[in-house]
Amino acid sequence: HQEAVFIFSELTDVPEVVDRIGEWLRDPDPRSRSWLIQTIEQSGLKQFAPLLNDIIESDPDAFCRGVAIHAAGALKAHENLPTLLRLAERGDYDETWRLAWALKDYATEECRPYLKQWFEDDQSKDMRVTAAWGLGKLGEKEAIAYLISMLDDPDHEGPTFFEPGESLRAAQALCDIYQWPF
Repeated sequence: HQEAVFIFSELTDVPEVVDRIGEWLRDPDPRSRSWLIQTIEQSGLKQFAPLLNDIIESDPDAFCRGVAIHAAGALKAHENLPTLLRLAERGDYDETWRLAWALKDYATEECRPYLKQWFEDDQSKDMRVTAAWGLGKLGEKEAIAYLISMLDDPDHEGPTFFEPGESLRAAQALCDIYQWPF
């Protein structure tokens, strides 16, 4: 029903369509659920944001949980923030970078302690850049200075590996913070 999802996403003012989408979010097939969650995000269907909370907290499929966290960040619906903060507070989520990405999208005072912790912890550069992005949106000068320093972060490569630097992501973050085109 992937095609139906696209059609239904244009008819969300019809109560029967809303009910059907809610049913599809409980589909036993994780591919179908993830497809629908991504459609909710890409179409900006905030009316379905409350339905993401159960998926974020208890979906049996890790990918579905991850895309629901990402969708919650993109939608920035107030109904999802408490769920994301609870997950961050527990500290046992395997893919913390997904939470960091969502909380940097929200960039509210409630997000600050988690973003600050992730920024200050000795984690990967990409995690620090993401946390700094959120902190920068909250006006933290140290985070902005870090992002500026990361504009020169080089790529690392050898005969059998390539590890991109964080310069492009830092530039994206600074453009978002200062509302410049990227």
